[in-house]
Amino acid sequence: MKSAWSTKKIGEVCDFQNGLWTGKKAPFMVTEVIRNTNFKNNDGSLNFNDVAEIKVEKNQLQSRLLQKGDIILERSGGGPTQPVGRVVYFEGESDKFSFSNFTTRIRAREGIELDSKYLWFFLHYFYKSGKTEAMQKKTTGIRNLTFSEYKDIEIPFPPLSEQKKIVDRLEKLLAKIKEAKRLRAQAQEATQNLLSAELHKIFEEGKKNGWEGKELGKICELNPKKSEIKDKPEDFLVSFIPMSAVSDDLQKIVTFDERPLGKVRKGYTYFCNNDVLFAKITPCMENGKVALAKNLKKGIGFGSTEFHVIRAEEKVLPEWIYYVIRQKFFLEEAEKHMTGSAGQKRVPVQFLEKYKILLPSLSEQKKIVARLDALSEKLKKLQAHQNQSAADLLALEQSILHKAFKN
Repeated sequence: MKSAWSTKKIGEVCDFQNGLWTGKKAPFMVTEVIRNTNFKNNDGSLNFNDVAEIKVEKNQLQSRLLQKGDIILERSGGGPTQPVGRVVYFEGESDKFSFSNFTTRIRAREGIELDSKYLWFFLHYFYKSGKTEAMQKKTTGIRNLTFSEYKDIEIPFPPLSEQKKIVDRLEKLLAKIKEAKRLRAQAQEATQNLLSAELHKIFEEGKKNGWEGKELGKICELNPKKSEIKDKPEDFLVSFIPMSAVSDDLQKIVTFDERPLGKVRKGYTYFCNNDVLFAKITPCMENGKVALAKNLKKGIGFGSTEFHVIRAEEKVLPEWIYYVIRQKFFLEEAEKHMTGSAGQKRVPVQFLEKYKILLPSLSEQKKIVARLDALSEKLKKLQAHQNQSAADLLALEQSILHKAFKN
């Protein structure tokens, strides 16, 4: 920021209007309302695929219709890793949409020479810098923005012509970063599909070689009984694996602690080294929470009741079962067989019992597992590189914004 530029408080140059929700006093009108859930990827854009339609008070609506160039601020909501204060730039159809009671509309005050896109870029930069985190307070589980502090934010205030030049430069530079992110996302998706493609190739070869399809219930023990360890004392230490300890990205157990057997024997799921853990509840199942139990304390573990446990029997490698059930085609088929109400749907054990997988000979399984292990290691290194490139792009974006507004 040039030293000659003045600064002004946001509250001095902008008008603020809180959003609305379902009306209580007639007459009513049905309108489309932008919510926090329509904020897309923390990049300042909107997703119009799931806009709510609600009845609102007619006399409250007219002053709350969005115009192109409006800025919508997330005033309430957020989460442990996402402070409130996100801002989106509205580029939709004017006079068609309103905004929810968890949000606030920001407009440059009439007669003030403040470019709306310049204003959005600055507020977006302010949020991405983490500065709204100190402005939030938590009530009844919801984070709320301290509005008086937000209105005191000071914005660099160059002439309008300079504001437009800054916007033009930022749009060109950030468009290049956005394209790089798009290409990186494509590469990441392709990387994630390589293992499935390899397994598909293996299955096609297996069918030609006459591999038989075997029901999981006939080649595996499902949800083994705790009676196997009934002779263990109450102070016997075992590993404890909550659902959160299984990474849906890495599809493995990333952390666990130790607990006395007496604390977990009742009310938790039992398993041992080399058992396969399969999350049965939505959305964990669809997200791919699958893991092969390894390095458990004294070989024994307990964990969430939302795990199905699959134990490979003689002539079946647990790694073979693990590689098959972590694939997208298996998860999609399991999803079709889920039972229960929305939010509490689960994969029944009967699905696992009857699901057929191709089963090569034990020697062939060992060769294939070694082949898949080697590919998995290569993919982990590639994904680590991709994750680093994603972090680099975020850092570059923040650096560009900082340079545009620095004092």
